[in-house]
Amino acid sequence: MWTILTGSSNAKILEVNAALSARFSLKDLQPLTTFLGVEICYTSAGLLLSQRKYITDLLQKFNMFEAKGVKLAASTSLNAQKIKNNIVNQLVLYSLFLLLGQIFVFL
Repeated sequence: MWTILTGSSNAKILEVNAALSARFSLKDLQPLTTFLGVEICYTSAGLLLSQRKYITDLLQKFNMFEAKGVKLAASTSLNAQKIKNNIVNQLVLYSLFLLLGQIFVFL
């Protein structure tokens, strides 16, 4: 079982980690760099989540890495919450896709 602890307070993270360690056998894997195909970068403003590797792998798989990009008109009517919800939904769907792929590999 995997448990990821994150937050803005290192002291609180250590406190929760100590409480869990007292009850369960834990292995600290240090700072997370990827999870379910999503790259995680630590910045002073917080966490930056990226699907760069997923997109790169997808482009290479379909021999489109050297394909030219296309400019698309962006909607100015979208608000930040809609964009955030869309990104979260994409991450959830991608995570489920990876999980299902792993399950089918083992069947």
